[in-house]
Amino acid sequence: ASWEEIALAKAICEKCDGHLGGYGLAGEAEAISGLSSVLGHSLPQFPVASLREAGFALLVECDPMREHPVAGVELHQLARRTGKLAIVSNAPTKLDGDAAVRLRPTAGGATAILSWLLKQAMEKGSGAWSAVQKGEMLAALGSIQDADVEKACGVPPGELHEIASLLMSAHRPAIVINAAKAGKRLASLAAALAAALSGEDWPLPLLSLRRSANSYGLSLAK
Repeated sequence: ASWEEIALAKAICEKCDGHLGGYGLAGEAEAISGLSSVLGHSLPQFPVASLREAGFALLVECDPMREHPVAGVELHQLARRTGKLAIVSNAPTKLDGDAAVRLRPTAGGATAILSWLLKQAMEKGSGAWSAVQKGEMLAALGSIQDADVEKACGVPPGELHEIASLLMSAHRPAIVINAAKAGKRLASLAAALAAALSGEDWPLPLLSLRRSANSYGLSLAK
């Protein structure tokens, strides 16, 4: 990435910092706890098994087959079932072959992409966000333009809109991230986007992968 691209990506991300700084911490539980505080009501955690009900999954800077193979298998099956898996990662993943869209952004580009997707989601609806919070978020994101994001991330024109189309049209979309690896800003954006996509029967579809002692031992049949 050129210095110009990095600077542009940084500028796009900083538009969100005033609104996202308080609820994207080191992991899924912390992000959910912080989001609950911001939104004013409690939110449940998103279990791996819920991926079986998802109609689309967006993977952000994670490699589930390596980091949580049980979730990886569920996502592979989701891709085979729906054909709707998208990946945003600057490194190859073992699920690349299953993805309908695969973006490999330049340094810092994933945060710019999620900022833009959050803007698209907020323009369509608000999910768990109140009308006031939606207005504040759109005010922060309003000047983010497609061409700027494509330039900042090194993404071919049209592919951003392809991911957005899959995300916005999907029944029960899910966001999957390794929050500890991705960092606070990207985890914040993922949490905010998941909140915008949530509904009464689909609360906070955010899955943060973290390998536990039984990541390999859980029964795939359950």
